[in-house]
Amino acid sequence: MSARASAAAILSALAVLLVPARAVDAQVDTVDLGFWGDVHRECLVALEEPRLEVSAPETYRLLFLPSFKDQQSIRIEVWSNGRGRLRAHRVHRPRCEHGDVEETTILLSSHDIARVRAAVGALDFWNSPYDDDKATIAAGQEPVTCSDGVASLLEGVSAGKYHIIERDCTWTSKFETVVRLFHDLAHAEMPYSALVTD
Repeated sequence: MSARASAAAILSALAVLLVPARAVDAQVDTVDLGFWGDVHRECLVALEEPRLEVSAPETYRLLFLPSFKDQQSIRIEVWSNGRGRLRAHRVHRPRCEHGDVEETTILLSSHDIARVRAAVGALDFWNSPYDDDKATIAAGQEPVTCSDGVASLLEGVSAGKYHIIERDCTWTSKFETVVRLFHDLAHAEMPYSALVTD
């Protein structure tokens, strides 16, 4: 194997290790996260959060990644009996900076899980475009430029499919409903609230 081919193989292997869980078949979304790909990986480490594997049970995770405020994750795992578990991690430092991780674990009832599924379904999460501009343009609105690099990322894994969407300074009311529900279930205060556009 030539030096160039060997280097390419090493880079390919590193890419598999570094990117969030991705599809190996047509059922799973392939998303180019661009800038947020690096931030996403770094912040997962800071928040002591795992990658979401496509082989995992149904799971949803909300990440708040502000430039100047506390970073936070809220992960909801759905069990086969219809109940579930919520794990919330919070670091009192800005995006991706390391610090003490505050962890909260809450058991969720089947009613709680039904509310999560209903809110995610109403958002049409699995068919939503990844970034702000596409979502805004699809709604017939002009994109809004953020003055602060705050990102809210919603991830999901279900039936071998992984999807992620990112919203900055503009949210639809349905996205806000999901965000508020996650925080209500976590008994947590929302560290950031965006402009609701509808």
